[in-house]
Amino acid sequence: MKLELKRRVVDSFKFIAPAIIAGVSDLGASDIATFSYAGSAYGFSLLWTVMIVLFFTVFILQITAQIGLTTRRGLLSNVRMYYGSSIAALVAFAIASTNVALISAEIGGGSVFLSILTGISPVFWAPIVALLICVFAVRGSSSTVKNVLTLMSFIVIVCVPIAIITFPPLSEIARGFLHPNIVSSKDYIITIMAILGTSISAYSFLFEASEAAQKSGNFGELTLEYTGATIGAIIVSLVDASILIICASLLYPQGLKIEALEEAVLVLKPLLGETVITGLIIGVFASSFLSSTVMAVSNFKIMDELIEDLAEVLHIRAAILAGWKVILGSLALLVSPILLAVGVSPLKLAINASALSCFFTPIPLIFLSLIFTKLNFPGDIRTTYVKVSCWLITMMISVINIFGLVYSIIY
Repeated sequence: MKLELKRRVVDSFKFIAPAIIAGVSDLGASDIATFSYAGSAYGFSLLWTVMIVLFFTVFILQITAQIGLTTRRGLLSNVRMYYGSSIAALVAFAIASTNVALISAEIGGGSVFLSILTGISPVFWAPIVALLICVFAVRGSSSTVKNVLTLMSFIVIVCVPIAIITFPPLSEIARGFLHPNIVSSKDYIITIMAILGTSISAYSFLFEASEAAQKSGNFGELTLEYTGATIGAIIVSLVDASILIICASLLYPQGLKIEALEEAVLVLKPLLGETVITGLIIGVFASSFLSSTVMAVSNFKIMDELIEDLAEVLHIRAAILAGWKVILGSLALLVSPILLAVGVSPLKLAINASALSCFFTPIPLIFLSLIFTKLNFPGDIRTTYVKVSCWLITMMISVINIFGLVYSIIY
């Protein structure tokens, strides 16, 4: 009996552990930038977004995986089958635009952290980081290198105990979660969009659906795996909330708003010391590098599918167009180095790129909901409430997106 229980625990861990690791390694420079700015600018009033993001993230990844496992096709393949190549191209454009924006944010943030370590300008590091991401995405990385980078990315969890030792006011934290103080300003709305965009990104829909489509397991195994994804998402939310709490505790009461990404690190240095802060910087850079590589690979997958459609329309061989995949993907990685070279702030780049991600996310999410509604699942899988919830989330994100866009234009 004990051996059987032990075997079940080990088998379950095989599904849960990789999902936890994948979730935590998604933490990057854009998270640090966005939540540091939110805490320093608005105190604890944006803590409620952490809970919403956690729920949205776990729910959306779950239904995306169910679509992939049930249809054995990726998201774009499903969109093409149900709605045609033109709509698939629209969804692909939305995902690719999100990828370019978030990759730019991660490259900019990663370059800043390398600058803090070396004293050399981020403008120098940005093209080097972009080149390394391109090489990893095109040629693939060894499992050893990937495992080392993933292990280093776990260092960011140190933010959780740091938030505790700042002794934040518990009443303010509770109020931030339960009774948000909404501020009527363009910057506040953009910050909310940035928080949603940095946490719920369109590329994850494509990636998770493709991954699930290639699995040979059943819904029981999927449930185990996404128990791990839920744990990973909870850890990410704890880190994000901790970053916000640290800045809300130390900076907001003094009226000190973070204006540069370097300032977020300087806030932590007195609490951690030189050695630990160096480890934290390395961890954030490793995580940014990993997530950027995943997004670059996502762009290449999109281009592969678009090349097939374009070749069919033009009546030429797909192989002739395949070379453009690497060229266009590489050009997308140059956006951040160019923006930094002309003087764009890495912090503003991260926040605006995350907000742009939020702007494009409703497009693939709408078609994700449409496809999920069409599918017939096994009889023991209750999906009615899931389908309703899926549309509610889609509408909520879309409303935030439309309101943010209109408010930004008017004001």
